[in-house]
Amino acid sequence: MSQRISFVSFAVVLSLGCGSSRPPVPDGPSEKPPPVQETVSYLKSDPSVHGFLCRPSGEGAWPAVLLVHDRLGVTEGVKDATFRLAQNGYVALAVDLYRGEKGQSDEDAKRLQQELPKRRALSDLKAAVDYLIERADVNAEIKQRNAEGLVVRQWIAVGTVGLGMGGTYALDAALADERLRALALCYCPLPTEAKSLESLKASIFYIRAGKDATVSQDKLAQFCLAMRATKNRIERIREFGDCSYGFLDPSFWPTHGTPKQKDVDEAWDLIVRYFDNEIN
Repeated sequence: MSQRISFVSFAVVLSLGCGSSRPPVPDGPSEKPPPVQETVSYLKSDPSVHGFLCRPSGEGAWPAVLLVHDRLGVTEGVKDATFRLAQNGYVALAVDLYRGEKGQSDEDAKRLQQELPKRRALSDLKAAVDYLIERADVNAEIKQRNAEGLVVRQWIAVGTVGLGMGGTYALDAALADERLRALALCYCPLPTEAKSLESLKASIFYIRAGKDATVSQDKLAQFCLAMRATKNRIERIREFGDCSYGFLDPSFWPTHGTPKQKDVDEAWDLIVRYFDNEIN
């Protein structure tokens, strides 16, 4: 499979204090081999369901990130994002909640989203986490040491990127699975009641598209208050004022508008830095 180069990122337009167009391939040899790309079966209950996995080349064990697609399904943009995460030192798995189906249009995608069984989707995400932490090339163990160098705390930590619909499922999955410790949630609806967030163990980095009405500033403020009430941590909130819904997946651009490439690139860079601080 050819090397993937198109990635998503965003220009930081606003910081709130609550905590596929492909560029040309550069000339000459790269500094390191490109990530390995694989189609994998991550559901023990149904081996016919496949996900797209990218991992750094060579021997080693790396932290793991789950990527949860938006309503169009596992698009080329989702695969490009998975590739980028692997380039930055992560074993990244794009799950397929639709189990092989894809939205052929925005209207078709909304139908698939409405018909997706929530219980099955959350079960699939749990199975994907099980699959990742069982891989020999994944090191999902975080150790906290005291001043003498002795381990005083030890836990499993997997990162998650949720795009739109995928952000909603990522948050719901993290409420039930404390192994999901770092959530990069992108332009998805957010709960505003503290009671619904009581079981959360993950930190959150939230990305808002300024031209998207999915989450208003008022709803975002209510979410911040709910997180604070439950003593949960919002690592960062970033708004990209010139961007519309779906700007991190080029498959949405024909419907919602094409963002500036620098915004797309910067967004993914911030997501990588977030995971570097939280699970690496």
